[in-house]
This record gives sequence, structure tokens and C-alpha cells, in this order.
Amino acid sequence: MMLIDAPRELMVTLFGSMALTVGVIMVLFVIAFRSFRLGLAGMMVNLLPVIYTIGFMAVVGIPADVTTAMVGSVAFGLSVDDTFHYLYHFKKYGSIVQAASVAGEGIVATSFMLAAGLLVLVLSGFIPVVRFGWLTSLAVLTALVIDATVLPALVGKPSKAIFEMT
Repeated sequence: MMLIDAPRELMVTLFGSMALTVGVIMVLFVIAFRSFRLGLAGMMVNLLPVIYTIGFMAVVGIPADVTTAMVGSVAFGLSVDDTFHYLYHFKKYGSIVQAASVAGEGIVATSFMLAAGLLVLVLSGFIPVVRFGWLTSLAVLTALVIDATVLPALVGKPSKAIFEMT
């Protein structure tokens, strides 16, 4: 009986711990940056790669098991690191361009290194490990794209020049 209920229990505890983690990290972002707007923007962009990866799994038909359930948590944790670095430099310089130029190279390099390191797991003969490796790699690269596009759009201020052209 316990084995029959295990997948459901896994999902319940996973979503519960993820909700708690998101809440705690958002509070820490708000405290660190002294801005509710930056904390909220940081959480939004950190959840998008997880949502994208779970959606991708559903579309492709990859079943939720212990290893694929961990993908969301690991991807969220890795995404938080890049987002924090970008927001730190945005808060320091007050410019999305300056933040990207200072933090961007490190964010891109670490994201590609993490993705490459996780892709090594596809060489495993154990299918759950293979899935974990390439799904987490996909989530890391998705987080990079979102941090480079969506995060600046959320925290940046619209240029007056754009509105003066119309």
C-alpha cells in the first residue's frame, strides 16, 4: 500500500517544499535588495524555467518520478544564483545595461558549464539519471535565456526616447 501512494506523496511534498522555498527566498531577495518589486521579479524569473521544464515534460510525455521531481528544485536553486548576481549589480549600478555587462559574462559562463556538466549524465545507462541530466541542463539554459531577456524587461525602466518617437 505504501508503494502505491508513494508517487502522490512525492508530488505533495515536492510542491509543499517548493512553495516554502519560493516564499523564503523571495523574503530574502526583498531584504537583500530592499525592494518588493525586485524580490517579486526575481521570483517570477526563477519559477519560469521550472514551469517551462515541467510543461515540456508533460508535452513530451516524460513521467514524474523521483529523479524528474528533483529537476524543478535543482533548476530553481541554480536559477536563483544567476538572478541574484544580476539583481545585485542592477541595484548597485541602477542600469540594466551596466548590470548585464558586469554580471553577464559570469552568468553565461556558469550556465554553460553547469549545463555541460549535467549533460555528462546522459552517458549513464540508468534512464532516470539520463532524464535528470538533460532535463536539468535544459532548465539551466532556459533560466539563462529568461535571465537575459525577461529579467531586464521586468526591472528596467522604459526609456523616454521610445515614447518620444511615437
